[in-house]
Order: sequence, then structure tokens, then C-alpha cells
Amino acid sequence: MPPDPKQFELQRQKTEDEGLKKELDRRRLEAYDREEGKARAIRLKAQSLKDGMLRIAISLISIRSCLSIISLIWFKDNSEAAQRLLAHLKPHACTHSGCSSRFVKPSELQYHLNHHEMKSLEGVQTPEAQERREELLPHACTHSGCSHRAACQSKLQAHLDKHELKSLRRVQTPEAQRVLAHLKPHACTHSGCSSRFVKPSELQYHLNRHELKSLEGVQTPEAQERREELLPHACTHSGCSHRTASRSKLQEHLDSHELKSLQGVDTPEAQKRREELLPHVCTWPGCSSRFAKSTELKFHRNRHERRSLKGVQTPEAEERCKELLPHACSWPGCRSRYQFHSGLSQHVKNCHSDLNVHLNKCDGTLKVKKLATLPCLQCGELFTERSSVNRHVRKNLCHWQ
Repeated sequence: MPPDPKQFELQRQKTEDEGLKKELDRRRLEAYDREEGKARAIRLKAQSLKDGMLRIAISLISIRSCLSIISLIWFKDNSEAAQRLLAHLKPHACTHSGCSSRFVKPSELQYHLNHHEMKSLEGVQTPEAQERREELLPHACTHSGCSHRAACQSKLQAHLDKHELKSLRRVQTPEAQRVLAHLKPHACTHSGCSSRFVKPSELQYHLNRHELKSLEGVQTPEAQERREELLPHACTHSGCSHRTASRSKLQEHLDSHELKSLQGVDTPEAQKRREELLPHVCTWPGCSSRFAKSTELKFHRNRHERRSLKGVQTPEAEERCKELLPHACSWPGCRSRYQFHSGLSQHVKNCHSDLNVHLNKCDGTLKVKKLATLPCLQCGELFTERSSVNRHVRKNLCHWQ
């Protein structure tokens, strides 16, 4: 039976309507997607602009906060508003008596409080104090003969690197030099100097010292101006022309002036101020010496211990003397030992660097008749060491002739 034309036409029209509807729906979806994409792009641009403005605002706030902290610390602003701002920026205050330090993070405050506790335990030899030290400094050095302890793994690693550097200092093999260059990547570029450093700031400080040595004795205005650039912090004490490279060194110098002014003053205020300037007390029996730094106290106690071991011939005493004086002279027949490598270097330079060496028949050690080769630039007097020349100039002995 042939199909009905009307039915066929209706079916065809229905199919075309469905196709047209699908096409319209597709175009409508594409238009919606385009509009949605534009809207999304506009939202992303607005969000990025908002984030950028927020970052700029945070940067401005950070700069303002830093400037506020600098004004508080550097210029010693003690006004009530400044103290409120400092309490807001550094909310964690130290609870130790006489300490006004504040910190941003609780971990920084805890590290600071542990430092206070370690200071209070200095010189205390009880088992409880030793146990508490081990709790505060849990990371122990694994180097033989070293009792150093650190509060964190990074500081212990820095200490171990120092041991490795000491062992590599006199080794001239290529492997040792490569390790040394890795541990101390910043090399001095001054002619004849092979010093290397861990940080660029240490290298710059070393280069500044080279430049200051080259300016010694030069009295031109340019040299004086360059000295002031290298040593920007001048002493404000009347009659003192001392200059330092850092503000902390200047403060140490000013403290020395204050200690000199307190000599002979027996008032309670002066005694209290002396204890503040010299907080580290020697606990050796019969000794009441005080020091500004814990390292100075440590060297002082080592001197006490060396004197107590003098004349003792036991193996334990010999071993302890080697620990206290670790740097031994390797020259044949020389038994000299030094606490610091700088002292050993000066000994080798003064005693074993030329042919004017003779054997001392009394103790069998090598002695040297030092030659005075360093002149004073003002009077021409010769000295054996640069320190003697500097001491001579400081005392202005040449101006009284």
C-alpha cells in the first residue's frame, strides 16, 4: 500500500522541526558558553586585580611594619604609642627578669628562653644541671674529643662543617681542596691570600680588612673618606676617634668606655651596672673575674685549667692539655701548642719562616732571633711585628721625640 502523502509531509516537517530545534539549542549553548567564558574571564581579571591590590597592600603594610620596627629598635623610640605598636607587631614577650625582648613567633620566644636558661646553668656541675643541658641541647657532636651540643640539627651540621674545615686546612690534596671549595665557596680575590668563606658577607668583611690595611699610614682626604665608608660607626665618646664596621662592635666599644668610667666607683648602682655589662662570672675557686661574652669566660676557664695541669705528668693530664691546646707546631723539634690556629700561624711566621733559626740547648726547642723589619712611618723605628707598630703609634711615642 503506497504511503499517505499527507502523513509523509507531516513526518518530514516534524523531522525538520526537530533538526532546527537541535541546531537552535546548539547555537544557544555556544552563545551561552561564549558569554560564560567572557564572564569567567572578567571574573578572573577582577580576582587577579584584587589579589594584586591585596599583595600591594600587604607589601605596604610589611614595609610600614619594618620601618616601625627599625624606628623602635634603631632610634630607641620609647613612647607609649611606639611600645603599643611593638607589642602588636611582636606579641610574644620574654618573661625573664630584666629582659625586654619580644618576638613574632612562639618558637622564637621559646628558643630565647632556652638561651636564658643555658646562661643560668653555666658553671653549674650538678647531675641535674647536666641533664637539663642535654634536654635543651639534644644534638651532640660526634667528633672525638668534642663535647659541643646544639639546639637544632642545622646548627650541629654547621659545627661539624667547622671540624671538617679544620681537618682540611693543611691538606693540599685535590680532593681536600674540592671539599674545601664546596664548604667555603667564596674565595678572596686579593693577591697572595687564599682565604675562603661560607657567606658572601664574611668575604666582604675580609676584603674590607684588606683595604683598610692598604690605607694604613695614608693621610690623603680620599683615604680618610674611604676609611669612614668602611668603618661608618664612629665612637661618640669625647676624645676617642675609634670607628667600627658594625653597630654591635660599636656598642661593645662604648661598653668598654663605660666600664673604664666605673673603675674605682663602689656605689651599689655602679656595681649593678658592672654586673649588667659583665654578666659572665668565673666560678673557679678564688677567682671573681667577670666577662662580657661567654667565649671570653670559656677561654679564661681554660687558662685556669691549663695552670692547674702544669707539672702533672699523668696520661689524662697530657690528653686534657692537648684538648685545651689543640693546635700543635709541626716543625721538627718544636713542642709549642696553641689554643687558636691564629696563634699557631703567628708562631710559624715569627719562628720558622726564615733561616735565622737556632736550637735552644736548654730545652731542645727551635728558637728564632726575630728581625725588626717593620718600620714606623712617622719616626722610622723598626719593629718585629705589626701589632708592635700599631701599639707604638697608638701610644704616640714617636711624637715625643
